[in-house]
Amino acid sequence: MSEKKIMFLGDINLMGVHDPELPFENVTEYLQSADAIFTNLECCLYDCDIVYNEINSQFRYEGLYAETKMVEALKKIGVTGVGTANNVNFGVDAILSSCKCLKENEILNTGSGKNIVRAIKPIEIERDDLKIGMVQRTCVYWPVNHEARLRMPGVAVLKVHTAYRPVFDGRAVEKPGMLPEVLTWADPNYLESYLDQIKKMKEKDDIVIASMHWGLEGQIVSYQTEIAHALIDAGADIVIGHGTHKCSGMEIYKGKAIFYSIGHFYFNIGHCATDPGAWIGLMPIITVEDKKINSVKFSFVRRTKEYKTILVSPDSLPDKLKELEDISATFNTVLKADGDLVELCFN
Repeated sequence: MSEKKIMFLGDINLMGVHDPELPFENVTEYLQSADAIFTNLECCLYDCDIVYNEINSQFRYEGLYAETKMVEALKKIGVTGVGTANNVNFGVDAILSSCKCLKENEILNTGSGKNIVRAIKPIEIERDDLKIGMVQRTCVYWPVNHEARLRMPGVAVLKVHTAYRPVFDGRAVEKPGMLPEVLTWADPNYLESYLDQIKKMKEKDDIVIASMHWGLEGQIVSYQTEIAHALIDAGADIVIGHGTHKCSGMEIYKGKAIFYSIGHFYFNIGHCATDPGAWIGLMPIITVEDKKINSVKFSFVRRTKEYKTILVSPDSLPDKLKELEDISATFNTVLKADGDLVELCFN
């Protein structure tokens, strides 16, 4: 079997874009070299009327909706499948519209659907004799009517709990008002269900991709490490994180890569979208040979003032590369610039 290349794109939000040719024209040729492309769709493909908001006297959309015609932008760059388990895939009509639009355009979808059975259904494809599976969960979602149920559309969630523990300053006296230690952990039942799915996928898929929508900006929270390690222990070959809208550190755990957050690939509204210089994203690229991952690299991406995504070399971003190196070093992971890409070194 010849070597296969799989690419992962960061958050894509096409809200407010009206020309499918615009966002990716500078990267289309490069992306079309991939055998498979997966991303996190951070908007719903849903045609709706603009509504008037009396609070701030502005016209706006009800949610993060992109026109259904913008699915063409995803098709042009060859997107294989999208994860839609995230906090902006909200609302019955919007979720069902998005799923329908993706299906009609032969883009696979995992993470949301008409019920929980459909929402957790993985993406499974074949490239020659290589079988690839991808599934997504979100730990960040709305607490009311957002989680998919047996008879209710929604997203596939992995519930996480938070607790606060007083921190002592080394003496026997507790000081009321001191900042507590924040503890987070995955709900055992939700995590067990996800791990069971990963194990079953690994029985038939050569490469299993676990996608997570999670985290807090500027830090890697303990539950993320807990879940990521458990997913790899269960059989995942790589973990791809979304949700903080910032790129963050990487870890090699038991010889397999964890990207805790790869940031944006295209974001038109919100989360620094109005300032193209304010966000930098990562595009992980894995190569597979003999049904095993033999390299993990990434490219930097950003958006231009003309609202187009471009690739940028690590040489042009020394401060960002150093920041990622420092975060990744806490996990004993080494990053090495390799031309226009950065490689995760397996120790």
